[in-house]
Amino acid sequence: MLSNAVSIVAPARSFFAAAPPHPKSLRGPRLVTWVAWAIVGALGTYADKIHQTAGVSAYPNSDWIGELLPISPVYVFAGVGFFALYVAVVGLRRGHDALFGGAERSPGEFIYAMAAALAGYAVTALCGGAGQTNGWAPFVGTGVLALWAAPSYWRLRHTRVPLYGALVVLFGCGFEWLATQGGGFQYPACPSTECLGTPVPMLWLPLLYAHVALFFHRLAGGPYSMLV
Repeated sequence: MLSNAVSIVAPARSFFAAAPPHPKSLRGPRLVTWVAWAIVGALGTYADKIHQTAGVSAYPNSDWIGELLPISPVYVFAGVGFFALYVAVVGLRRGHDALFGGAERSPGEFIYAMAAALAGYAVTALCGGAGQTNGWAPFVGTGVLALWAAPSYWRLRHTRVPLYGALVVLFGCGFEWLATQGGGFQYPACPSTECLGTPVPMLWLPLLYAHVALFFHRLAGGPYSMLV
């Protein structure tokens, strides 16, 4: 009886145990993996159109590098840079060499990762768009993003993913703060309550970047990525 119980529990433990990562070296991923993440970043140019269409962000500066070209180099750099940060902080799972650098992703998992990222943008577009910034909408949107991300980060609490998420929030919000201060682009709602005295909507923007970090984790196939 006891041996049967052990045989049932052991596979479950092996399923939930995080696989040993590669050494956190940027030499590990293949060239095609870096190209894939550059393409994902390039697609972010058009995901950002959700914010522009909703009036969340605006680009009145025609000299801004993100407006000069059809594909924003800023988003390409973000795709490659956030993946490099993921490799350095979290690492890639040993024994896997998939397109995005970690465990192989099924079509359903890929679609979910993309859909979840776009849904996060949609929530912020609804809560931070034109005409929504003076009411409760930004607070509701912030709550939705927080409640949505919290279970994933709780499952990942014994990994380095929460640290990675914090760094993505820091670098993402920091860059946007500097870029808006420099006149690269702007959030028309700022200043307002949701901006918390900054040129960017600090009420919900950090949580959006927390979801961006989960997006990178899901595609890279890190520990527990099938469950988040």
